[in-house]
Amino acid sequence: MKTVISLLFLLLPLMQSCGFVYERHLTGNYYLIAVDTKEDMDVCYHQQNDDDAPYTGITGASVYAVGYDNIDIPYATQKGIQVTNTPDPVTEPTADQAMGLLLAVSRRISELDRRLRVGEVKVGLLENLGHSLYGGTIGNIGMGRIGQALARRAVVAGMKIVYCNRHRVAETIEDKYKAVYLSLDELLRVSDVVSVNAPYTTETYH
Repeated sequence: MKTVISLLFLLLPLMQSCGFVYERHLTGNYYLIAVDTKEDMDVCYHQQNDDDAPYTGITGASVYAVGYDNIDIPYATQKGIQVTNTPDPVTEPTADQAMGLLLAVSRRISELDRRLRVGEVKVGLLENLGHSLYGGTIGNIGMGRIGQALARRAVVAGMKIVYCNRHRVAETIEDKYKAVYLSLDELLRVSDVVSVNAPYTTETYH
C-alpha cells in the first residue's frame, strides 16, 4: 500500500535519494510523495512531462498546514490525486506563536534584547517599560480553532476577549471565554491588541 505523507522542504534531497518523487504541477513547492517501487518511480518521472497521462504512481498530496490555497485543486481532481490538509496539529503551536508575539511586542522583549546586544539599552527606572497585557482587551478576528486556542491563553493572561466571526459561535463557547461578539469596526475600536485568525479567502484578503 502506497504511503502518503507530508514532505518538508528541507528533506527533499534526502527523500529523493530514498526514491520519493515530487510533482510540480500541483504547486510551486514540493508536496507530493508516493512511490513504493522503482517501476512507480519511473512512471512518476516520465509522467511529469505528460499532462494527459494517468497517474499510476502518485496517489495523494498532504499539506502540513490548514490552508491548501497553494495547491491546484482542479488539476489534482483531474488527475485523480487526493489532497488533504492537517488542521489540528498546527492549532496549539499557532496560538503559542501568537501569544508569544503579543508578549514580545507589548513588553518590548525582542526590541530590548537586540538593543542590549549592541549596548544601546538606556539604564533607568522608566526607560525600558512596555505595556501590560493584563486587564487589556484582545480582539480576535476569527474565532475558530486557533482563535479559541488563543482565547484560552489570553484568559489566563487576564485579558478580556472580544471577537468577530463569519458566524457567532455557540453561547457555551462565549461563556467559556467570557467572549463578546462585535462587528469588525466595534472590535477595532475597543481592542488593545488584535489577532487575525481568519482563513485566507477572497473576502479576508487585505
